[in-house]
Amino acid sequence: MARRRRLSPFAFGVAVVHVVAAILIFGSLGCKATHSGGTAPAVKTPGDSSQAPKNPNDENPNLGPATYSNVRDRVLVPRCLECHKYVQRFDSTQKRLGRIESEIKTQRMPKGSRLPKLEEDLLLTWIAAGGPE
Repeated sequence: MARRRRLSPFAFGVAVVHVVAAILIFGSLGCKATHSGGTAPAVKTPGDSSQAPKNPNDENPNLGPATYSNVRDRVLVPRCLECHKYVQRFDSTQKRLGRIESEIKTQRMPKGSRLPKLEEDLLLTWIAAGGPE
C-alpha cells in the first residue's frame, strides 16, 4: 500500500485559498453548472433585466410613468445631480444608460446608500424600455 503524503500547513492554506477563490468567482459569475454536467434552470429575480421590458407608459402607482422627465424629477435630480450634472440633460443621460444600469444593479451608486426599491424599479424600468423621452 502506498504511503500518503501529508500537505504542509502552508500548502494546505494555499489549497484552501484557491478553493474559496474559485467558489467566489463562480458564484459571482452566476455559474449554473450542475454536478450532472447540465445546466440549472435560470432563476428570474425581481430586478432581472432579462425579463421583458415593461411598457414605459405603465404607471408605477406611487411614482408615475417611466419617462425621462418623471425619472429625472423623482430619481436622478434628488439622488444623482449633486455629483453627476449630466442627468439634467436627456441626451447626456441617454448616452450613459448602460453605465447607470450597471452602477445601480451592483449597488455602487448612489454612494453610501441604496435607492429605495420603488425608485430603483422606476429607473430600471425606464432603462429597460430604452430610456424614452
